[in-house]
Amino acid sequence: MSIEEAGDPTPMFKQIKSDFSSWIFLFGFFFFLTVEIVFFDWGFIFPLTLFIVLILIGQKRRHKNKGKILFWIGTIGLICTAINMIAFKFLVVAFFIYVVIQFISSKKHPAVIQPIVYEKESPESGTFNHPSVLKNKLFGSQKTPDQVYEWTM
Repeated sequence: MSIEEAGDPTPMFKQIKSDFSSWIFLFGFFFFLTVEIVFFDWGFIFPLTLFIVLILIGQKRRHKNKGKILFWIGTIGLICTAINMIAFKFLVVAFFIYVVIQFISSKKHPAVIQPIVYEKESPESGTFNHPSVLKNKLFGSQKTPDQVYEWTM
């Protein structure tokens, strides 16, 4: 049985990857919510719930001006509430530390990119024979071709 007969397996793997990332996001959200509740106060729960409800009501009535206003008040309030959470500040510090560690490791072991050059030689003289893509014109317009071409010096 060939691959064409069996079907393409990549949609299944894409589904697994999206499910995995959804679970990671959900776990991370509940982890930070739990850290905020256990180690700090419950003072953010009411504003968080209120702003989420405002966003949901605003989405239901988004065609009216009142719905748009409720949506944006909820969105801005939710962002401000999230920024004021200690868990969010911890996440920002952890991200900063991660970026610094990646920067230090990239300086120790820099990535070197080397191009692969394929040379085409004409059989007679061993020199390159390429027609010029652009002409040296003072007036008029020029256009590069749509197909692939080589840059010549």
